[in-house]
Amino acid sequence: MYYVRVAARFLHLMMFIIVMVLMSLFGRHIPPLRRFAYQKVKEIMSETYLEERDWKDTLYSYSQIQAILKDGLYEVFREAELYGDAPDGDVIRQDFSKTRLLGFQKKDRPLVLNFGSCT
Repeated sequence: MYYVRVAARFLHLMMFIIVMVLMSLFGRHIPPLRRFAYQKVKEIMSETYLEERDWKDTLYSYSQIQAILKDGLYEVFREAELYGDAPDGDVIRQDFSKTRLLGFQKKDRPLVLNFGSCT
């Protein structure tokens, strides 16, 4: 069973790398691909404080492709198991500083994550 999971992750990683290489090489030259990438980034950036003019010119920059690859690699290799230890992912605070998720945990108290709405 372990080898099946490793093989599935490896295939997922290979597909991700192929898609990212194609996007970075040909994305800006193929209009449907460019629109698709633009819409995906726009959806993500709509939840931030940045305006479109702040990120639009960096859509195919090296730093953005590097960040997407890093995030994709993390996504492929992360693992959570029932009754296992929680993954300790990065969290961005309200003041835009970066910390780890388990940094919020206090001794002898459970850490509760609420992904609900505050409205």
